[in-house]
Amino acid sequence: MNILMKAVIRECQNPCCKFRFPDTDNINSSGNCLLCGFETLISETIDLTEDHREDEKSKSSIEIIAILDNLRSVYNAGAIFRTAHGYGIRNIYLCCIKPTQ
Repeated sequence: MNILMKAVIRECQNPCCKFRFPDTDNINSSGNCLLCGFETLISETIDLTEDHREDEKSKSSIEIIAILDNLRSVYNAGAIFRTAHGYGIRNIYLCCIKPTQ
């Protein structure tokens, strides 16, 4: 069983491309760009055994509240609720006309 311990970020050396992508298969050998085929160099090494998630103390303490006025589409309301959840918005207020379905 092979446990993945680290990954690298490769950067294309073509001045017109400069594409960056993660690579876990060829960490020690050279690789080619996935877009243009030029040679790539390792720009970063990521230790996958460390926890890179943000802790609660480093998160912003700003509270964001969304106020939706005259929102008529159920589909837009759903998209806004999903986006707000992704950004950590805890309060959404619907005013005036709102979807009923």
